[in-house]
Amino acid sequence: MRLNDLSSAIGTLLLAAAVVPAQAATVYVNGLGVGGWESGDTRPAVGGVATPAQIDAQIKFLGEGIVAQDAAGGSPDASPTGSLNGLGAVRLDGTSGNSGKSDIGLYNANGFAAASALLASDFELAYRAFSDPNTTLRTVGLGLAVSNGLSNCGSTGTSACYYTFSHIDSRINPGNPSTWLEDTVGATTGLFRLYGDSSLGTPNGSVEKTLADWAADQTWGFVFSDPYEFVRLNFNVGSSGRNGLVYVDWVESNLVNGGDRIDFVSSDFVAAVPEPGSLALLGLGLAGLAATRRRKAK
Repeated sequence: MRLNDLSSAIGTLLLAAAVVPAQAATVYVNGLGVGGWESGDTRPAVGGVATPAQIDAQIKFLGEGIVAQDAAGGSPDASPTGSLNGLGAVRLDGTSGNSGKSDIGLYNANGFAAASALLASDFELAYRAFSDPNTTLRTVGLGLAVSNGLSNCGSTGTSACYYTFSHIDSRINPGNPSTWLEDTVGATTGLFRLYGDSSLGTPNGSVEKTLADWAADQTWGFVFSDPYEFVRLNFNVGSSGRNGLVYVDWVESNLVNGGDRIDFVSSDFVAAVPEPGSLALLGLGLAGLAATRRRKAK
């Protein structure tokens, strides 16, 4: 094979590799700290700040069919089957008191995007969750937090302004226990309650609107303007989630991790390292070309 023929063939292979559709990569999270997912506002049954041991008792990464003592000290139902690829999910436990709360989230101090991106027509966030009705049916809360990153809020006016829009899937009720449900929210899809520093007069759950309607609110619409950034995505159960058990299977959004699906899995799961398909294709092609050239040279 002549050199110019080899170059032409390599170019063809590179072009073929370039047009292979990009496949979204799955990000596997099998424990706190993995992929940046950490406990946030987790509280023990009596309220306050949870210790590391209490956090471990309230947030568990479980495989399917596992019976693991809950944070209230009971023996709950086995963890559900039917998770994505059978790899399990993260369980958030309500505690024995309504002051308790379990929270896991992904935080970016620099912002995933401007807060206004939550209002874009292409913004979408989907997740899959399960509520165990034994002993008390509770729902998982989805939180989208925005902050201005400044130091002009709080009771002393020295902390950053921080607000959370909290969404609960209205289909999760006594008519839908023990069922994996997928939910999708966007600027005009899904209802959210606004929470924040009580000293700022935040409605703190008393009003429920779409994100677009919050943006049109004369009092609170400013949180979608510069310099506010979308800084945290989280899931939680509580407050007032006493004895509740909820599971989150996966979440994905075009604003987080480049749209890659985030799959919460068993703590025993070890992800295989995939070989990039396009590089493998190119490598095989080049090896074949090299062998052909050696045969021609003999």
